[in-house]
Amino acid sequence: MLGRWLRALDARDAESPHILFFSGYVSRRSLTGPVPRFTFREETIGQGLATARPNISILAGETLALAAAALFFFSRSGVSL
Repeated sequence: MLGRWLRALDARDAESPHILFFSGYVSRRSLTGPVPRFTFREETIGQGLATARPNISILAGETLALAAAALFFFSRSGVSL
């Protein structure tokens, strides 16, 4: 039922190439342009680090905050090493 609904929805769109990837179904309508292809473009190390910088800083901040809280609560517990 879902497959039939999706095919009907796809058939209503005149600009769609009507290619659905269900087993046993690929539309016979010809494509008007080239099929887009995926091309892998690897980032440089600098670009990768620049992209990851916000996430790394958040992780470092959370780690420092948890370490400070653990140290504070351990010092208040009265347990000595």
